[in-house]
Amino acid sequence: MERVGRIEQSWAETRIHDPEVAFIEALMRLQLLQSALRTYLLSQKRKLLLNRKDPLGSGYDFTELDMMAEQLWKAT
Repeated sequence: MERVGRIEQSWAETRIHDPEVAFIEALMRLQLLQSALRTYLLSQKRKLLLNRKDPLGSGYDFTELDMMAEQLWKAT
C-alpha cells in the first residue's frame, strides 16, 4: 500500500504540469507493481494463507473472477 501511495503522490504532483504523462506513468508503475507482486506471490514455496478459512488451494478456480477484474481494470 505504501508503494501505491507513492505512485499516487507522484501522479498528483505530475498531473498539474502534464496530466497525460502523469496518467501514463502511474498506469505503467501500477502494472509493474502488480506484476512484481504476482511474481512474488506465485514464487513462494509455502502456501499463502490469508486466514484459516482461505479457499486458496481448496479446489476453487478464480480464473473467471480474475478475468472479470482485469476487464474492469482495463475499462477504468
